[in-house]
Amino acid sequence: MTTRSLLTLGLLASTAFAAPNWAATTTTTVTKTKTTTEHETKTTTTTVHETKTKTETETKTTTLKPTVTVTGSCSASAPLSSSTSVSSTSSSLSTASSSASSATTSPSSVTSATSTTSSTINTNPTITKTATDVPTATASGLNVAAKNAGKRWLGTAADIPGTGEGADPYYLAEFNNANEFGEATPANTMKFFATEPQQNVFNFTGGDYFVQQAKASGKEIRCHNLIWANQLSDWVTSPAVPWTNATLTAALRNHVTKVIEHFGDDCYSWDVVNEPLSDSPAGAWAANVWYNTIGEEYFFQAFDAATQAVKANNLAVKLYVNDYNIEYLGNKSIAMQGLVKELKSRSLQIDGVGLESHFIAGETPAKADQ
Repeated sequence: MTTRSLLTLGLLASTAFAAPNWAATTTTTVTKTKTTTEHETKTTTTTVHETKTKTETETKTTTLKPTVTVTGSCSASAPLSSSTSVSSTSSSLSTASSSASSATTSPSSVTSATSTTSSTINTNPTITKTATDVPTATASGLNVAAKNAGKRWLGTAADIPGTGEGADPYYLAEFNNANEFGEATPANTMKFFATEPQQNVFNFTGGDYFVQQAKASGKEIRCHNLIWANQLSDWVTSPAVPWTNATLTAALRNHVTKVIEHFGDDCYSWDVVNEPLSDSPAGAWAANVWYNTIGEEYFFQAFDAATQAVKANNLAVKLYVNDYNIEYLGNKSIAMQGLVKELKSRSLQIDGVGLESHFIAGETPAKADQ
């Protein structure tokens, strides 16, 4: 009988009997135990050793033997033209054969194979060069020819800036060619009228531009010129107050000093006085505002001011006197020698004489005449 049945009977009985005493205990214990133990062990050991040896060596040897030849020509009909030819470059390539070797497989006592693989490949070719591999070029040009003959340079005059020369790419290409020209002379930008347009008011814009242009291609510069009869400023040739010896001498010395100081060692040399001598009669002093006002002393005053400017500024600039028609032996060339001797006797700097070289082919003096 279950506990629920007993309780039901008890309730019913309580209605029929007066407070009976019940003492009944029912205990039911159900125990079910199931134990399952499973052990499954699987051990698999696999060892594989495989040994392979493979060596590959590849050696490449490249020998380059370029040959470059540059030649140039300049003809009288086209003095600023040049041609360049470059021979083809040849090279030989030799490749060494590659070799490979492989090792055998050696099984072990546990029936396993051992494998080791190694590979060596030389992907960098070995290049061997000899002295003959260095390209050789033979430069040509007027300046190169002059230097090969033992001269310092072959130069040119240029009117830059202010003219079409500075804007012409073909002209500039030749001007900047260091093989053709190793020196440059400003045609106008350093003359009196350009550098001192008003008394004691200086303008070096054009001269500075010329220096920059010339030095860009490694040229030396012969600066031209400080004192000359022509291309003077109006205030020199037409002064508001007539010049005296003292006032014009002061103006001359001031100009020489200021211009030398400004350009300094950008100039290899200066033509201090240009064309001091006359052709008619040959060897006489040329008439100009300087000579007419100061006399022949103007020439020595100019060199004295230049000498002092060079010393005061510790410059390496060389000082020249420049003239034409003095390449022949004659009165004019003899007079020029006399001027140089007088400069030296006064301990004034004089480093050379410039020949303007207005030469005509076939009419220049022979070496024996010089």
